Amino acid sequence: MSDLAPDVRALIEATVEALTVPRPAETEDLDTFADLVRSRASDVRIQLSSLLRAPDLFTLTERAERLREWTTQNPVTYTPRQDGATA
Repeated sequence: MSDLAPDVRALIEATVEALTVPRPAETEDLDTFADLVRSRASDVRIQLSSLLRAPDLFTLTERAERLREWTTQNPVTYTPRQDGATA
């Protein structure tokens, strides 16, 4: 069992989900893949930077929910590799 508080765990899980981006099956989709990785990394950076600057502005659970919303709004739009390789 984890010693992490549930809200901390939720934010870490949302971060991992956001940054787990499947590699594309086709090389012509590499730019799209790179853009998606950059965008999602930026989303994570925004949430974590905001947490450091204004820790009381939102709860950790709210931050995790927001990050998951942003990840859902920025989906994979290419065919992923079948071997499960991720960024």
